[in-house]
Amino acid sequence: MIKAELPGKWPGRGGVAALIGGAIAAIYLYWWPTHVVVVSGGGAEMHVERYRLIGSTTLSLDGKPVTLTSHDDRTWVVNRSEREVRVSSFVYSKTSFPNYDEPDVIPPGTAREVVADEIEHVGPGDRPPRSISSDTGFEVKYWLTW
Repeated sequence: MIKAELPGKWPGRGGVAALIGGAIAAIYLYWWPTHVVVVSGGGAEMHVERYRLIGSTTLSLDGKPVTLTSHDDRTWVVNRSEREVRVSSFVYSKTSFPNYDEPDVIPPGTAREVVADEIEHVGPGDRPPRSISSDTGFEVKYWLTW
């Protein structure tokens, strides 16, 4: 009779569960964080930076603490600029032209959580298109502009 053993320690049931749980957590953290868009500058020199938020963070806006908290299908817009910014949603469907909802307005020195899973179009020169192709027949595009 030949007995063979593999070198090293192999995980038991608890180790396998931890590996699977870790993989699920990694996928969740990659796909479902809240988007954060930070706008800065003024006049013709506006700048936009994008981040992903998991959990919460506190930042200072005009000397006041503001806490941003992660939520599904939401985006935080942090306006550090000298100008008012707006987030508009464009709803496309097979049965109608794009529907333009009233924009969310974010004054200078403030932050607002908007219902937008991701802002795809940024700035006056990046307006969403008049029409798009969609397999589902329904799409929403978000535009941040000033």
